[in-house]
Amino acid sequence: MDLEQLQRDLRNRYRHQKMDDLGARAQDLVSYVEEEYGIAPSGLSQQEIRLIAQTILDAETRQLQEELEDLLVQKERIDRQVERKSGQLQEEKHAVFNILDDIVGTASPQTFAALHQVRLQSIDLFDMLEEMVETAIITTLEKTQEIEETIEEISREITYETLNEGPLETGRIRRVLGSILHSAVGVGEATPNRAEEILRGTLRGARSGLVKAIHRLKKQLLFMPEELKLTESMPTELLRSDSLFTQIIQDEALRCGNESRELLEKLSREIRYDLSELVEVSRETVEIMKDQLSQVLQRSKLLNSRTASEAKRMGISAWLSAKSVLGGALHNTKEKK
Repeated sequence: MDLEQLQRDLRNRYRHQKMDDLGARAQDLVSYVEEEYGIAPSGLSQQEIRLIAQTILDAETRQLQEELEDLLVQKERIDRQVERKSGQLQEEKHAVFNILDDIVGTASPQTFAALHQVRLQSIDLFDMLEEMVETAIITTLEKTQEIEETIEEISREITYETLNEGPLETGRIRRVLGSILHSAVGVGEATPNRAEEILRGTLRGARSGLVKAIHRLKKQLLFMPEELKLTESMPTELLRSDSLFTQIIQDEALRCGNESRELLEKLSREIRYDLSELVEVSRETVEIMKDQLSQVLQRSKLLNSRTASEAKRMGISAWLSAKSVLGGALHNTKEKK
């Protein structure tokens, strides 16, 4: 059987049909194969059936296919426009905060920390997350003695603010915490004598940031549920938040060299016993969610856009803000003594 010849004959036959009914046209094509090639319907091979089906599909769906392709072209054009506008929007936001940095950011450590918090809450963070964390940790190593405490504060702040940009879904939590931990591991491998401080501070801060984000969700469920972006899977996912946190550490450990892997496994065992607050707040949040929000568990949306230079700038800002917070805490402690 010459399949190419059969394909040409089928297309020609179908193109010149006069029947209006699709069933009649399909029956005519099958009958034509039997009459012209001596192949009964029961004897058709898979390849021959495919050619008959494809002939009918090509002819019947040609107009819809062309319309779909036109729509896809329009969609791609709109996507490009959205991407450009999103980038322009973020550039404008950064420009505003850069000016405010120059005007009020140097007024006092407290003012700078407040401005940094507002900036984190106003800027999409995810696309610049890894570089921002890396810059913040490196700056901490260069300029601070309280390395673990500062990195914990940085990790908590960045984890919390980045998670707040979108729904608390497993995929989002994994991406945010995984990116932060991956950056910390990279810096730790470059400075092995400080690796344990870096990773312990990162893990503690990420855990605290996640707990804080879930506390925020719990509060929102009580007072403004209509503003939330939730999904049907979130209750089940939140109940596994402690397992997810441990799994993120294990996943990163598998990507590391031997020394980093051993260190992460050690820290994972340590932090496993400090997850009770995460478990409890997750359970309480799920109870509220199930009681009050069954009608709105369908909304989920996220839009991010970022640049590397702004990531570096905000990484340094994260360190400065953490330094300010810790400095105030140390000062108050000394006064109490």
